[in-house]
Amino acid sequence: MRAVVPRLFGTNSVKWLTRVVLADHRPEHLFTTRLYTRVPPGGGAPQPVREVDVNSRLLGPPDGASVPAGPYQVTGRAWGFAAVVAVEVAVDDGGWRPARLEPRGPQPVWQRFTLPCALAPGRHLIRCRATDARGRVQPPSGARNAVHGIEVVVR
Repeated sequence: MRAVVPRLFGTNSVKWLTRVVLADHRPEHLFTTRLYTRVPPGGGAPQPVREVDVNSRLLGPPDGASVPAGPYQVTGRAWGFAAVVAVEVAVDDGGWRPARLEPRGPQPVWQRFTLPCALAPGRHLIRCRATDARGRVQPPSGARNAVHGIEVVVR
């Protein structure tokens, strides 16, 4: 049997249950004190990893794809513990542009986003970042949920 906790990391969905104990505190053992913790931005004491961070990924075009010049629709998915309220896409060193984001709905599911853009011939780096209802934004780098980027070649 597996206990599944929606919108929390799989580390909180334990396999091979032999008993269930309800407690008002986090147990002290290897997985809760060293392995499934992270240092918050700016430093400080490690905190337990519980809620899924705000995240987004580009799905179309795929990384390394060769696409025709002209109008193209960039697509992807965004998710997190709190609802994603915005996704932005940047091409090369251009600024962040708001993508169209589908609403989350009553279930905690991935939210689709799209952004039409025109790509000139050559190599391009396309990046996306999401913001959740709590105001948390994907960090630029160095984290499990860092801004996602792909490279495409426009012919």
